[in-house]
Amino acid sequence: MFLSLPPRQRLRRELRRRLPFTPPLVTVVVPFFNVKSYLEECVDSILRQTLTDLEVILVDDGSTDGSHDIAARYVGKDKRVRLVAQANQGPGAARNAGVAHARGTYLTFVDSDDRLPPDALAILVDSARGNNANIAAGAIRRFNSTRSWVPAWAKNVHSDALHGVQLAQFPSLLRNNYPVAKVYKRQFWLSQELSFRTGVIYEDQPLIAQMLSRAGSINVVPDVVYDYRAREDRSSISQRPEEVKDLRDRTEAWQLTLDALRAEADAPVLEGWYETVYGTHFHWYLNNQSISDAGYWQILSTSAQSLLRYEPPGLLDKLSPEKRVAVRLLQENRHQAFLDFRESGGYELSNFGTRITPIGIEHSLPLSADAVSALPQNALVSFPEQLELRQEVIRGQWDLGAGPVQLRLSGFAYIDYVDLADVETRVELFATHKRSGEILAAHVEKSDDALLRPAQHPAGFDIDGSGYVASFELGGPTRLSLGSWTFSIRVTSGRFTVTEPLRNLSAKAGFVEEASRIIDDHVRIRVASNANRHVGVSLLVDEPKFIVYSVRSTGRDVTMAFRAGWPLPPTVMLSAGRTKLAHTRAHRGRDGNFQVSVTLPENESGRRRSWEVGVRDVFGRFVPLVCSAGLNPTKHSGIGKIHVGPTPTGGLRIDDCPHGYIRIEAVTALDDHSLEVSGDVHPAAGWSGYELECENAEIAAASGLTRDPLTVQGRFRADPLHPGGHPAVSTTVTGLAQGPDGRRSAVPVILGRGVLDELPLLVPGSGLIAQRAKGRSLSLRLTKASHSEGTRV
Repeated sequence: MFLSLPPRQRLRRELRRRLPFTPPLVTVVVPFFNVKSYLEECVDSILRQTLTDLEVILVDDGSTDGSHDIAARYVGKDKRVRLVAQANQGPGAARNAGVAHARGTYLTFVDSDDRLPPDALAILVDSARGNNANIAAGAIRRFNSTRSWVPAWAKNVHSDALHGVQLAQFPSLLRNNYPVAKVYKRQFWLSQELSFRTGVIYEDQPLIAQMLSRAGSINVVPDVVYDYRAREDRSSISQRPEEVKDLRDRTEAWQLTLDALRAEADAPVLEGWYETVYGTHFHWYLNNQSISDAGYWQILSTSAQSLLRYEPPGLLDKLSPEKRVAVRLLQENRHQAFLDFRESGGYELSNFGTRITPIGIEHSLPLSADAVSALPQNALVSFPEQLELRQEVIRGQWDLGAGPVQLRLSGFAYIDYVDLADVETRVELFATHKRSGEILAAHVEKSDDALLRPAQHPAGFDIDGSGYVASFELGGPTRLSLGSWTFSIRVTSGRFTVTEPLRNLSAKAGFVEEASRIIDDHVRIRVASNANRHVGVSLLVDEPKFIVYSVRSTGRDVTMAFRAGWPLPPTVMLSAGRTKLAHTRAHRGRDGNFQVSVTLPENESGRRRSWEVGVRDVFGRFVPLVCSAGLNPTKHSGIGKIHVGPTPTGGLRIDDCPHGYIRIEAVTALDDHSLEVSGDVHPAAGWSGYELECENAEIAAASGLTRDPLTVQGRFRADPLHPGGHPAVSTTVTGLAQGPDGRRSAVPVILGRGVLDELPLLVPGSGLIAQRAKGRSLSLRLTKASHSEGTRV
């Protein structure tokens, strides 16, 4: 018996049946096998993408640990998720099954123990759609339970954006020869009639190399678009290079890739692939304990000798000296000579002395005379074009005084492997307008500030003269041109000169939270850095359409006055990730500017929640409001649970702190080697006893000294005479308060603008450093330096 549906439901069903199917913009294929501990984090990161027009195909490759049930739950709660199940055949077969079920315009792959940053798919798809590229490839970030890092190889691959290139024009992209961190036009993928290999570990080779080689148009994105997990338990099948099966599968993949590229790729592509294998892949196997086994060595040496037949001329010269030595000893089958080299620390190039020669810098690597005889001439030399800088920007500051606007950047930079005691060194900084080529030079002075000294060089080179303070004049008679400016740094030491993009704006500097300013009441200047540390720091100059000049709060209502670049009253919105709250239109005041009050939703979670403030433009897009020059919104926010302050990009952020918060207004290094911290308390109703604390035994804390109901003070101290020096530790200064139920709970600690301008701050003689932590909070770092070792950090 069939029950008849109501007429309205029948109509809706009929309309859905007749409407043509609209494919999703992107299909995400996620193969998985026994990853119960990681699968939820992976799928959540995909479903929380800012690009929502997607489908997720979860391919269960015969899991037995409950992973299938987790995947099935996602199918039940999100219609974008589909589940495909098969007997265990390996990741290659699982990816092929996912591709067969894909319907998206674009295709991408995510491994089930990894995750995507929130904007990853939006960045990649926007790039690919911009010029109809076959492939868009972004940077990969590694992470484990304690830290994350962008690998060194990204410097030569993802430091700049490239559009519409072919692999022969940029063969370095072969270093990113992974299926992940890319989007592919699905029709392009299918047209190549290629598939992942099955039953082996390196199933994606040579497939990805062929896809890259055949693509008529590739975009390279500098942004981090993929977080690749480094499992500490080493349970991943692709993280066991010491195993013979891994080595055999890898050497087979090398040979298949070589055969494919020789058959269909141009000479620059083949050379780029060799450079990747010789410069990186070989050393995963050479530099692990299994290399001492004669059988393991012989497999690798035989493969190297096979590849030698088609090695491009001059390829070894492109490698760094220690890798040049290792590869040649492998090719010559000199097992014992290589073991002696490795066990003597030969892979750590920085640990050995150097001498300057007419052709470059020669390294004193640990090699016997017999081993040296097997090497080509100049094998131990770093040539001038291979020299790189060690550099970091430690601090940034704005000077908005009566004169022209000044931007000061302080840091260190030196040419690696050059002893500064032997040569005169000069540091220069420039800002170059991307479109016009206009150059703005900084006034640079050397600095002996202890915070600007890099860690001691392993080989004992003198690098103390590498600190600098650079001042850029950004205002005055010559107004800075609108657009994007790129910073570059040039270091000359003796007869060597190295010029690079200015990189590594320290995440520990307060400047990260204060990197934007408004000048002349309508021009925003912003120092922009990237999560990919290999991307150069840039200066962005624009004229924002919406500039806030007044903020105040009462209870859960926040009132803002702002100037707008259009005549119609805009709608103001709050954004917290994908959650957006729209409010009534702003109204125009008598002065021609706009004013609006927004009401925050109730926060029952007890946790801090942050909202970015913006307006909805005529196209429905979210456009952030921008803080005006000199505006410190926290001073207008009243006393209570709401904190209003600027974002690192100069926008406006509202922090909803249900238990109140502590705002740090001063951080001072005292003569007794301690750090004094003081601030204002912004209590929530029924909460009291606010105090500061530090959860680390190495840093003594005499904190929580509340002087009156609205201020708090803390003192933190590290023993300057700690036996053997301090262990290097880092900890966050946290707040505590007593709730209505009598229990103690954590409350946010937020840094005020005046404090941010001073960070990082060193406590002389103790190795204790106050620095910015994520979320505009304060952390303390204790270096290994003891009192007797001075203040080197």
